[in-house]
Amino acid sequence: HTLDWGIEAMRETSRALEQNGIVHAGVGETLALAGAPRCLETHRGRVALVSFASSFTPMSRACDPAGEAPGRPGLNALRLAKSVVVPREMLESLRQIRHALPGYPPVDQSLDLLILEEATYRLGDKVGYNFEPDPRDVAYILRNVRQGKQLSDFCIATNHGHEPGEWCQ
Repeated sequence: HTLDWGIEAMRETSRALEQNGIVHAGVGETLALAGAPRCLETHRGRVALVSFASSFTPMSRACDPAGEAPGRPGLNALRLAKSVVVPREMLESLRQIRHALPGYPPVDQSLDLLILEEATYRLGDKVGYNFEPDPRDVAYILRNVRQGKQLSDFCIATNHGHEPGEWCQ
C-alpha cells in the first residue's frame, strides 16, 4: 500500500521511519534505491532486508533514470502475468465464443492457450489462476537478495501480494 496516498505520502513515511531508526526497504526515489538491500546492525550481526510487491497499481513501480528522463519514485515491483486455468471443455467453449465474435483472427486449435478480451486462458486440470513472474524482475530481485546476503549475516526477502492461491481456499 506504499502509494495508496501518493508519492509525497511515501516520502513522508520513509522520512518518519528513518528519523525513528527503523530500517525499511522496497521503496525509493529510483528503482535502484527501491530494490537495494537495507541493513540493520544488531549485537548478534547484520541483517539485510529486500522488499518487493507483486500487487500494485501500474504507476507505483519505481524506475531508474533513462537518458534525460529522471527516475520515478515508487516501489520495487515483481510484475506478474495472470492467466485463468480451465479444463479442456471450458477452453473449447471459450474458443467457440472467440470465433463467434467479430474482429478476432482464427487461432491454432492445438494450442493450450487462448486470449480473449485481454484475458489469457490456459489448459489445466482444475479451474484457478496462474501467475508467471516477469523474468527481468525475478533476476533483479535475486541479484539484490544475493547482494544483501553478501553484505549481511542474515538476509530477509519479503513480498507484499494479494494474488489468490491455494493458501486461501
